[in-house]
Amino acid sequence: MKGNGLQGRVAVITGAGRGLGKAMAVALAGEGVRIALVARSQDELTRTAGEITQAGGDAAPFVADVTSEEHVRRAQEAVLAHFGTVNILINNAGLYIRRPVTELSLDEWRAVMDTNVTSAYLLCHAFVPHMKGQAYGRVLNVASTMAWISLPGRTA
Repeated sequence: MKGNGLQGRVAVITGAGRGLGKAMAVALAGEGVRIALVARSQDELTRTAGEITQAGGDAAPFVADVTSEEHVRRAQEAVLAHFGTVNILINNAGLYIRRPVTELSLDEWRAVMDTNVTSAYLLCHAFVPHMKGQAYGRVLNVASTMAWISLPGRTA
């Protein structure tokens, strides 16, 4: 079903080496979207890119810690140099530490917040300016159901 307006678009997907990020990357590539895979694990990104290219898609891995402004800036430069544009940004990277608030360290809290919240800001700040004026741009911020409900041991 490549007549859906996605053919030839470029998507940046964080957390793209496994899980939902990988599934979204594979699905979008199957619709003709060119995929910039972003995550911390080179091995996972390389495997995902290989699966996509073997299936006839176009994907490239970009290793970055999305909690780091410098890493995001370097990824932005590399993605734009490789693909020339970005039309879709999927902020999917997530970190989950299951621990009661009395046992969760401040460093752990910050790691969760930086991965799940600050990274979305950093990626939007880096890529949205390049999406403006193209007549097509989409940002999808993926969140857990834990963003809306509260359960014991799920503080952050």
